[in-house]
Amino acid sequence: MSSWIRYCISVMAVAAFVLSARAQPSPKVPDPAAAPAVDAVSPAAEAGVAPGAPVTEAVSEPAAGNDTPAGPAAEPAAEPAVAASAPVTAAEAAPEPSPPPPPPPPPPPPPPLIPGESVDELASSIQGLCEKISSFEDVMKLDLYARTAIFDRLRMGLYRETLNLVFAYLPCFSGAGRPTAGMEDYESSLRDLACSMPGMIFLNEGSVDAQLARRSLDACPPPPPSPGRGADAEAEWAGAVRRYLSLAAAVLPPPELLRVGAAWVESMGRIWESPLPLKNAPTAVDWRPVDLKHAIRSTEALLVKSTQPGGAPASLPSATDDLGLYVAPGPEVPSDVAEARLVLVVAALATGDSDAAVRAGGGADIGCRYGMNALLGILEPERGSSPGFLSMVLTPILASAPVDNLVKAVKTASNKLGSRCGMVSLLAELAIGTMTFESLPTDPAAIARLASVVAAAPPGRPLTGDPAVRVELLQQVVASLDAGTDARGFRLYELGRALLDSGRPDDADDAFTRARRDLPEVARPLAYQGKLLAALVRSSAVPGDVVLAARNLHDAGPSGESLEALVADIPVGENRNAAIEALWKGAVASGGDAPAMMVDLFIHLLDTFPGSAEAALAISLMEREGVDDSEPEAFAGWLLLKGRHQVVAGDLKGGLATLDQALKLLKGDVPVAREKALPRLVFWLVESGRPAVAMTLATRAMAAGVIRPAVLAAASRLAADKGFDRPATAMFKLGLSSRQMNPSDWHAIAAVSLRRGDLKQAARAISGMGPEEGWGYDEIMIKGRLLFRSKQYAQAIEQFSRAAALRPDSCQPLLYRGASALINGDAPAGEADFWTCLRLEPPSPQVLGGLAFAMFDQGRYSESEGVFGRALNMEPENSDNLIGMAIAAFMAGDMDGARSAHTYAVEYTPVFAKGPAAAEAAGYQYSRVQKDAWAKLRVWLDAEKKAAARAARGKRR
Repeated sequence: MSSWIRYCISVMAVAAFVLSARAQPSPKVPDPAAAPAVDAVSPAAEAGVAPGAPVTEAVSEPAAGNDTPAGPAAEPAAEPAVAASAPVTAAEAAPEPSPPPPPPPPPPPPPPLIPGESVDELASSIQGLCEKISSFEDVMKLDLYARTAIFDRLRMGLYRETLNLVFAYLPCFSGAGRPTAGMEDYESSLRDLACSMPGMIFLNEGSVDAQLARRSLDACPPPPPSPGRGADAEAEWAGAVRRYLSLAAAVLPPPELLRVGAAWVESMGRIWESPLPLKNAPTAVDWRPVDLKHAIRSTEALLVKSTQPGGAPASLPSATDDLGLYVAPGPEVPSDVAEARLVLVVAALATGDSDAAVRAGGGADIGCRYGMNALLGILEPERGSSPGFLSMVLTPILASAPVDNLVKAVKTASNKLGSRCGMVSLLAELAIGTMTFESLPTDPAAIARLASVVAAAPPGRPLTGDPAVRVELLQQVVASLDAGTDARGFRLYELGRALLDSGRPDDADDAFTRARRDLPEVARPLAYQGKLLAALVRSSAVPGDVVLAARNLHDAGPSGESLEALVADIPVGENRNAAIEALWKGAVASGGDAPAMMVDLFIHLLDTFPGSAEAALAISLMEREGVDDSEPEAFAGWLLLKGRHQVVAGDLKGGLATLDQALKLLKGDVPVAREKALPRLVFWLVESGRPAVAMTLATRAMAAGVIRPAVLAAASRLAADKGFDRPATAMFKLGLSSRQMNPSDWHAIAAVSLRRGDLKQAARAISGMGPEEGWGYDEIMIKGRLLFRSKQYAQAIEQFSRAAALRPDSCQPLLYRGASALINGDAPAGEADFWTCLRLEPPSPQVLGGLAFAMFDQGRYSESEGVFGRALNMEPENSDNLIGMAIAAFMAGDMDGARSAHTYAVEYTPVFAKGPAAAEAAGYQYSRVQKDAWAKLRVWLDAEKKAAARAARGKRR
């Protein structure tokens, strides 16, 4: 094997052996009993696999189960009984059928149950008390009641209910004759909630409620025309302006929004000159208007340069000045000011008023020099992330604006300020962002108008839709741009892509050639990528042309990410394989870093598409060069990847032989492959439905002494979650058979033993974790959970208190401690811990369920029913909370609600039909108060059932 191949593999291959299951992602599997999992740490942590290392895109290790108590059932039901079995041997490792089909879906969840003490009832109570106020003491009493109701719901994540109570309480401060002097701060805090709460509600619900926004805007006081003196006053004022304008944008038409905002534009300009750079910006701020990596297919953001700590680009190619891709740093301002300006710029653009847009942006001088392009991230979040509130209210404004208004504003601003003005490029980019290019107009005049907007915008946003119309539009854009400019180079590249989509590869190749001359050097790989794509589909091309195009691309210096995107952009089939082979040959001819980059690409293909033709081709091309064991670490990882590919491709015998070869190398000095790649391969095999192969590999690895018991325990947990009971038991026993156990191994064994309901084995494992004096958080939590399962609640509380002292900002130990206190009869202490959890972390069904059970045990049945309703809205199939809802509704006199919740609880967890004793035998734990109420509920349900049967018999007679 040549020296450069050895170098490539040793430097790059091992780092990619994370064996992510991107080709077959699998969602997290919930606990069978819908009660919380016992594992205090993820299986990866139990196994000690790559601690602190990032996990790739999809499930590459066992996903952590639900790790928190669901109400008082603080540990899961016992795992289903599994027949003991010996480890699966190699002879048994035949290809397995796919996992059994999932059970039929459960019935639809019940509709939200109306709590006994609804928000409407609370609001009526507040309004009724408000009418009776006659003294300041009355005000204080009402405030204690109302404010507690408001902030309790705020902490539970009941944002809409919170706001409705605010609306009910606010009129109490404005009634005639009511003594509200001295209560100004109280009223101000409520109005702050009225201003800010809609954003949380709309983000939580994923849509804007215009009626609610209107009501909130009426309750939100407009800020004064200018701030008070001092930096703190200015910052507070800017935040109030931003909140008010953001809320107003959801309600007011653009002309009215401009009128309202005009009062603050002058003050913002007088105090803060420029919208950039942003201070404490809520989104990632980039020094360019668009993200080319996401906007142009098969490319990366080649123009992005590293930035200095202050935000200014470290180096600015002069050629990019024509595009406005980089902006000079301006005075630092709060992001609230910049966002408020963006609201007004959008409103002005929607009305076609470019002058108003320029004024909102800080004036012609500031706007042209600095622009506001960094704020585009607010309207265009990263892929996979949700839009922010500001995006949710501004995007519809632009989407509904007449196209003629957008074109008018851009054209007028360009004529007055010049195409190189940053504000012009911002307006054009905003306008393009709202246009639907899926249905571009075919009218030449309309295309010409759009071309003027596209030409003014920075390049990067892909134009989709009819290829022929895109070609015509981009040809006009290119003709309007000066030769030799970066903007023209990028538009020529887009034109080449449109020509390719039109089936005109020769013309596309010519466009890419022209783009190559205009693009800056750092972006020139775009043109060579295009020429490679054109060569792949040209009928007149010969294999040598494709290889030459690939070599030219390597010589241009592309990144590995851009090569991955390029291959992914080519449809699966002959052309993609031809591109892979051409890129390999071109790399060999080019030399330098190109071969190493191709090794990285091959590993990406093996990691992402095991079993595919592309992965097989990558193996074939690599092994032509004589890959050997001269670099054991890299070679071992390569063999693991290759073995996985063979197993997925159906060559089980060859795959196991390759994996055996890897295991021999893992005995040596290859810590990365042994401690990271091998465990993740075992996890992946289980996750992808090949538990017998995973067991075979684990058995051989154990015999070779290269796999830790903690890894086998983690794999056992995942196999049980996936329903592979026999391999799960076999892996667990295989781990226990090891004679070389360290404390972390015993910790993993203890966690899985608790999950399996084997408390004796868990206790033995905990005794192997070393002296308690040296324990950390995880070890203390494991012991606490064992004590909890053993019903030694006082001792469990001591352990969870120790854990809470080590991690005061973590909810988990408080959640377990609260459940322990609750079941031990101290409901107020449990409630206090659950409320603390709500202050530390966002609401979860487990925390809300625990809180509701604590309220129930103190006789607050209607309140408990309402909190159970909130928890079930988040997780409708949580049987534990359904039982809680049933007994709370029953005790509150809501018999229909009790019957409905009990029916669904039994549907989801049949053991609940037998009552609390059977539930406890299955691993659930309840307080005496809850069990007594459940028993009474069952008596009532049985009586109702018998009465119904008697009535039915009477009708038959």
